[in-house]
Amino acid sequence: MTALWIVLGIVLLLCFLAFLRPRVTLRYDGEISVNLRILFLRFRLYPRKVKVSLRDYRYRKFRKQKSKKTPPKQTHTQKEATRTRSLKQNIRLYWFIFQKLYVRFLKYFRMDLSILHITVATGDAANTALVTAAVSQTVAYLMEILRQHTNFHTGYRADVQVAPDFLSEKSRADCKITFSIAVWQIFSLGIRASYYFLKNTMIPRKNHD
Repeated sequence: MTALWIVLGIVLLLCFLAFLRPRVTLRYDGEISVNLRILFLRFRLYPRKVKVSLRDYRYRKFRKQKSKKTPPKQTHTQKEATRTRSLKQNIRLYWFIFQKLYVRFLKYFRMDLSILHITVATGDAANTALVTAAVSQTVAYLMEILRQHTNFHTGYRADVQVAPDFLSEKSRADCKITFSIAVWQIFSLGIRASYYFLKNTMIPRKNHD
């Protein structure tokens, strides 16, 4: 009976971890900041704190390395040919994996827009009005495209506005958007990517170039 409870606890823990959804929040209000939140834990990813250590100001002693015999180098033409062939193969492989996964990735990858403030200023009242109308329509079209083709959301508390500023000469923007994806979705994409990678590297295709 004890073993059954242990197994049940492990299963519940794995289910909890699988449905865990890390969130990365991007904020721009003149400066960019990126924060990671996992449950109640928050980590600042950018900008990072600069740690100053006394070791950075000590003199370092450099030792001369002994010369080692190097194998004969390939000619420049051989290197370029090998590098070009390898690059083409990698690009073809990554593009194939991207084609197989991008639809599922856009379905899993959630974007939540919380704040979008755009203040348009050009120094001229007529130009400011025209640019404000153009920016407003562009934002509306872009958000509609994102809603139709991606997992994009704007909650009922989202604050989205485009406003003119006829007195200023410099435009401003304030944006806060959160990206999230569940752990099980990351594993699902990783397993599929590994399958397609092995399929195209270890198992030769019939119509392979």
